[in-house]
Amino acid sequence: MTSPPDEGASGGRSIPAWRARAGRVAGPVALVLLAFLLVGLHVAAYPKLSPIDELQHVDYLFKAPHLVATGERIGQDAMREEACRGIDVPLVLPACSAVATYDPDDFQEDGFSTAAINSPIYYTLTGGLAWLVQQVGVESLVTAARLVGALWLALGLLVAFAAGRRLGVRRVPLVAALTLVACAQPLLLFSATVTPDAVTLLAGASVVWSVLWWEDRPGRRWPLLVLVSVLVLLVKQTNVVVLGAAAGYLLLRWWATRRVAGPELDAGRGRPRDYLAGLAAVLIPTMAAFAGWQLVVKAVATGTPVPMSAGFVVDSFPWGGLLNSVALLIELPLSTGPMPGGGNAAIVAGRVIRIVLIAGLLAAAVFAAPQPDPRLADPPALASRAVSWARATGLVALLAAPGLIVLNYAANGAYFEIPERYGYSLLAATALAVAWSARSRYSATVLGVVAGLVLLVTGLRLGLA
Repeated sequence: MTSPPDEGASGGRSIPAWRARAGRVAGPVALVLLAFLLVGLHVAAYPKLSPIDELQHVDYLFKAPHLVATGERIGQDAMREEACRGIDVPLVLPACSAVATYDPDDFQEDGFSTAAINSPIYYTLTGGLAWLVQQVGVESLVTAARLVGALWLALGLLVAFAAGRRLGVRRVPLVAALTLVACAQPLLLFSATVTPDAVTLLAGASVVWSVLWWEDRPGRRWPLLVLVSVLVLLVKQTNVVVLGAAAGYLLLRWWATRRVAGPELDAGRGRPRDYLAGLAAVLIPTMAAFAGWQLVVKAVATGTPVPMSAGFVVDSFPWGGLLNSVALLIELPLSTGPMPGGGNAAIVAGRVIRIVLIAGLLAAAVFAAPQPDPRLADPPALASRAVSWARATGLVALLAAPGLIVLNYAANGAYFEIPERYGYSLLAATALAVAWSARSRYSATVLGVVAGLVLLVTGLRLGLA
């Protein structure tokens, strides 16, 4: 799919080559600078450990590439970090000491690791990069690992930008929509703390981009589709949500192209059977990786009961929780969570992000008109690739939380309310839907102004914290 003309081109006037090159790199450069600025400010303003399991993730960071087992206790290095940094909830902690031997019973979850379900991929990569950061003067491994989150956020924004350009989204609304995502407090918190959720945006964007890239040459590019799907799942299993959206997209494209089969379409990309093959390339390796990892987790488990896990076991199926979870993930990043330097303006900014993301997703998924397929000489009206992604994303956001509840009950006899963050792998696709919806000059301008104001509030909040 060809990219749209540069925004500056109009009236048949040519654009100097240097201006065209500058226009192509300005957006990606701005997104990288944005990621490093926001994460750097957040790390400086938020020395405490996040209550969202950061203690367990810090422990895995110190131990990687060792595989943390279910029932394993938190190590001394992680406990010392929490004792000395504190944690952002009311909790009495032992005194900070460089030589004390801490008792795991005095810490969260009685000192049991809750990160054992995760593979060591994120922790090993982040730990290696953090070691490099330490060589330039950052003493703490945890602080260095938090700063590495700027790289993960920048890569997520860049891959999402590349996916948007493949969909034909214009640069200005694309940068604006991704700016809103980067300013969302929960995503920024995860990007600036130690957690595999720091790579959730990158995971989601990589799935979208790899499917679009595969679609141009489906007979040759399927190995990358398999690789990305497996890695995304193994980094964190809740990323299965975006893989579900990818499967939904492939099904929608199969259904659409089967109605327009002809010599031109058969000679090009995106034949109906290609989409079924792509669906298999996503689902079969993903299910195999999931099953294989579950076997590994059970094989290395210590056999010691974990109090937190036991607390979620229920006697009967949670029908009430199942019904209440419908459409939970469509709310996306909007419980604020720990917020350094908060205030009313920051709360309003978070609400604005929520409104824009949900409205843009619905606009693309529900209200977009069909468009001609550019591959055909006499094209019928079809939903564009951007609309298909929006529809798949919206459907998964509606149904993923109930699906996860059913899977968790079937596998473990347990129930817990699905956190919003389990849907954050959908953020990249949602941002692309928002940017695609802002096709008029007016809507793109409004989106840019809103993104600029939200960025200003976020920067001031972190800078003054």
